[in-house]
Amino acid sequence: MTMLPALFPYADETTVSWCSRVARFHTNLACPNFLKMVEISQADVMGLENPTVERLSNLTGVPGAQIMACGPQYAGDHMLTYKGETFGTKFMTRNHTTYCPACLLDDRTEEPNGERVGRLSWMFAPVRVCPRHGISFAQRKNAGYLGRFQDMNIVAPADQDLAAQIKAADEASVSGLQSYIVDRLSGKSGPFWLDAQDVDQAAKACQRLGLHRIHGAFASISSMTTQQLNEAEAAGFEAASQGLDGIYNILEEIVQDATKENRFGGVRTALGEIYISLRSNISNRDAGPLKDVVRDFIIEHLPVQPGSELLDGKVAHRKRHTVASLSKVSGIHQMTLNRALVQAGVIAEGDPAQIETRRTFDAVEGEALATLV
Repeated sequence: MTMLPALFPYADETTVSWCSRVARFHTNLACPNFLKMVEISQADVMGLENPTVERLSNLTGVPGAQIMACGPQYAGDHMLTYKGETFGTKFMTRNHTTYCPACLLDDRTEEPNGERVGRLSWMFAPVRVCPRHGISFAQRKNAGYLGRFQDMNIVAPADQDLAAQIKAADEASVSGLQSYIVDRLSGKSGPFWLDAQDVDQAAKACQRLGLHRIHGAFASISSMTTQQLNEAEAAGFEAASQGLDGIYNILEEIVQDATKENRFGGVRTALGEIYISLRSNISNRDAGPLKDVVRDFIIEHLPVQPGSELLDGKVAHRKRHTVASLSKVSGIHQMTLNRALVQAGVIAEGDPAQIETRRTFDAVEGEALATLV
């Protein structure tokens, strides 16, 4: 039997929110109790497998395609799919409740039945700011499974508390990355380099690039405020939108900072957490093309020994030397080499009496000159 009249999902509404409205309208029950009555589990509503979608469609009179548009479906181990996009489960914040308190208060007067509406876009990790109200979302860690269900009538606070949260909320602007994520999940195309990878890989690349450029090579994501992450992701998106040139510019700036800060050592000290996180990959999620870009940058800009392991591959040929690395290979004293390299123009505009520790130069030219010294 179909429940009439049919209540259709709103644009950007979650399946849980829609089911909650259906439950209250037709049975005056809370959503979990309604689902028990019709013998559908909360997990099935969140997972949106085909049998559940068909059952909900038969019950509510809403076409299955509209129900499927209310949330992602499982796509293998720790993976989800939504409107043709595939991404890791961590791209969604189901372990946290995220919402705009102003939107939920507005629902009381703008939704025909005064029901709170949970927005799907709130659940994507890089979406941090309400475009309508210009404030950062409220977020808190869920205490248990009930919180993961994301029924805003249950997991969000009372209206008076929402009003207090609005007063305390930080004003913020929507980042380019957030706009890109929302647009891409709506089927729009964006910058080529970002579109060529999974949406969560693109978002993580922007976050990594911007975070370590703005807040330092060894900045920790866990120590950042929402505003700081928003600013970092905006900067990373601006660079990644330019493709390889924009990404290389950020990586070059991070290496330059290492020189200014007198951080001596190898690749790890030069690039910091970008390199460390790509090498360790504790999330077990493929980092996407950023890893190859960083690997190529390292080989082309830093002194990497041939045969060494670098981000899942062996370095075939050395492209860059420092005075110290060429001295080690050739056995020639560093001061003697530096003087010869500067005088021959291999090190342009260098000081023959002062070695620039991080300055690199073409390996082939350097090794050829060393044979003549």
